[in-house]
Amino acid sequence: MDQLRFTIPEMLSLIGVFQCVYILVYVLFRAGNISRVVLPLLYFLVLGVGFFLDFGASYIGEITPYYDLIRWCAWFLGPPLSVLVIIQVAQTTQMPSLADYAVLLFVPAAMLFSLFMASQAKDCQVFLECSVLWDWLDVTG
Repeated sequence: MDQLRFTIPEMLSLIGVFQCVYILVYVLFRAGNISRVVLPLLYFLVLGVGFFLDFGASYIGEITPYYDLIRWCAWFLGPPLSVLVIIQVAQTTQMPSLADYAVLLFVPAAMLFSLFMASQAKDCQVFLECSVLWDWLDVTG
């Protein structure tokens, strides 16, 4: 019978998932005003998804064609969401303005720009397998 063996990055990702779940449960139990906890919940949920997708990459990554793209989105949605959480913490009496939420548009803009740049490469036939696309995604993200 084969035993499951985790690599050190997988163990660290699993620890990150546990920490995010702990923070999510804590925030839910300490929530006073539900509108004030939406951003922190969303941030730690996206962060937990990023850690979980890193953990499961070697187990389920091969069977899902868009796995790496979803994982990229989860990791690169983290910084814009953290900006919104920081704005919310800094302005304790009010929520971030609608204009502040425009920072979330950077992720789809980075994706579209990367797809455009990869389409210019001559050797990219299948985008998800194109190394130029992943290079551009890392740069723009």
